[in-house]
Amino acid sequence: MPAPSPAEQVNFLNRLQRLLSEGLFTATYKYALLSALADLSIEQGDDSGQALELSLFAIAEKFFEYYWRQALPYAAADVLRQNTGRPATILTLVARARSKYGPSLPTLKKDQASWTRVVNGFIPTLQEQPLWRLQKIGKANLDFLYGPSADSRSIQLRPGVAYCFRKFHPLIQEIVQSAWLRAVRSMNGEVLGEQIDLSEFLFGSERNALLTIRPLLTDLQKGLCFYCSRNVGSAGGEVDHFIPWSRYPADLAHNLVLADRKCNGQKRDRIPAEPHLAAWRKRNDLFGRQITAAMASRVPCDPSASTRVAYWAYEQTEAIGGLSWVRADELVPLTSEWRSLFA
Repeated sequence: MPAPSPAEQVNFLNRLQRLLSEGLFTATYKYALLSALADLSIEQGDDSGQALELSLFAIAEKFFEYYWRQALPYAAADVLRQNTGRPATILTLVARARSKYGPSLPTLKKDQASWTRVVNGFIPTLQEQPLWRLQKIGKANLDFLYGPSADSRSIQLRPGVAYCFRKFHPLIQEIVQSAWLRAVRSMNGEVLGEQIDLSEFLFGSERNALLTIRPLLTDLQKGLCFYCSRNVGSAGGEVDHFIPWSRYPADLAHNLVLADRKCNGQKRDRIPAEPHLAAWRKRNDLFGRQITAAMASRVPCDPSASTRVAYWAYEQTEAIGGLSWVRADELVPLTSEWRSLFA
């Protein structure tokens, strides 16, 4: 089996980008699964381009390695949430293992019988949740990483996948871990508050500046969420980057909108659908000068740059066959109409 061509490698990265930006992530399991597939491709794969069989036990082992530290209390707070519902099963299993076998993961792994029991306890959750949901986007299934195996205790990475995971391993892990970090922050906002970590300090947005323009956006939008048009309520809503920060990290004033917490959390890193784009373009046409006058002292104001960034983001999404966000978990393909909105 030959190694993937350059075009196939680019296609792999484009699809991976779609998983991270458009996929439904109600828990951090999918980030852990992508990390596990990348790491196991290094440990068990080669550069032949062949398919690679991976046991569910080996994947589950990686989950325990990743979450072993994350199951500890954060600073003086509780254990950070890793999903939007009840506590993640992996955190519960790690806590039990720590209580029974002690805090040292290497020591537990040396006890082969105990380690096997602990890891096997997570495999049903792995099968039920992230394994067959990872590649699902909206109603579609990209199905480019792996397919079902004749052995229910394993999966098979498709030809060329292990090669790409190996070739782009540092890049993939950086992207996945950054997305994982953002997800944990969004799920634990009341615990973390406005606390800035090092990555936020070096590369993030000026939170204070964004907080100071929230009242301006509230007045402009008459206290309504940009996406659902409902009142943002007493919480005051959140400042959202219309073109997500993860797509283009810049605090351009004309790219900022006010959204309620629910819509902001559901939109995440997705490109807004064409009706939202039309509303955004109309708002900037009508109130562009007002936005500049009100926000120029707080954040950069360059309406033409905001427009060019948006055009680029939609063009990139169309090129890879990406989906756009409508509401909740509803995703739709772009049509050719999006270009006319920039006319």
